[in-house]
Amino acid sequence: MNGTNTLAGPGEADAALLRIKGTPRALAVALDGPGRLAALDPRLAAETAVLESALNVACSGATPIGATNCLNLGSPEPEAGYWALSETVAGVGEACQLLGVPIVSGNVSLYNETAEGPIIPAPLIGMVGLLEDRSIAVPMSWREDDQIFLLGDPGWEPSSLAGGEYAWRRGELGGRPLLDAAAAARVVRLLPALIAARIVAGAHDLSVGGLGVALARMAIASSCGASIDLPDSAARWPSATLYGEAAGRALVSVAPQDAERLATGAAAAGVPVLRLGRATGQDLAIGIGPLPHLQISLQHLRQAWETPF
Repeated sequence: MNGTNTLAGPGEADAALLRIKGTPRALAVALDGPGRLAALDPRLAAETAVLESALNVACSGATPIGATNCLNLGSPEPEAGYWALSETVAGVGEACQLLGVPIVSGNVSLYNETAEGPIIPAPLIGMVGLLEDRSIAVPMSWREDDQIFLLGDPGWEPSSLAGGEYAWRRGELGGRPLLDAAAAARVVRLLPALIAARIVAGAHDLSVGGLGVALARMAIASSCGASIDLPDSAARWPSATLYGEAAGRALVSVAPQDAERLATGAAAAGVPVLRLGRATGQDLAIGIGPLPHLQISLQHLRQAWETPF
């Protein structure tokens, strides 16, 4: 929160939105750091941190314009520690170059260790985006009868679970995560254009918890449920479909009359787009091919979301 300048606070959008007084502009600010991925691949984790923080900003309608970092690692003196630092810095640099976003400041914290050894490398990326006209900013919500789409490669393979919340809660700490950074960057660039064209009414990125949690969060924020029908191809790996955390994907909601414009814009940008369903009712219902439907009320979702562990 920043005085009277906050337009979108926690839980209202993917990025905090701050007005620039005396202008129609606003700044979007986001912070991201997928630390668990770094236990498997420090470079990929650093790239993902940049791309996800940029996607958070883009989901509000802003174009990423600058980044800062806080890189937290163990001692760089052992070979493994120096390798982790080198890979982390390389990942941040590669993703920022891909997006055309400069690192304008940063901090590196080293020698973070206990008697049990060094911490998992933890790259944190702060991203700032510029929204030229704050009146077009979109929230993390949909409205009754909106069409719901997934932008980006669906990412329904088991590799999307590696380093994710679902896998760690099940004690599955290994795996080989994958990232198509160029494809993720195309989604980041597409979203502000769609929002500027007033095609997208609401947006939310897929990150911790994957598609299932993203749908739940948008339903809670909207006070409106949804009827989701996923294709048969999603049924092969249902856990990966619902909880995979592959970067570079976003949920968007559009009015029914704008669905064709969305498809046209996504195709022109080389971004896959898949219709998932529509916003309706007071339940979140998810069908995955021939598998039994999952259905839960907004009341239960909200209670689960607001109850601490």
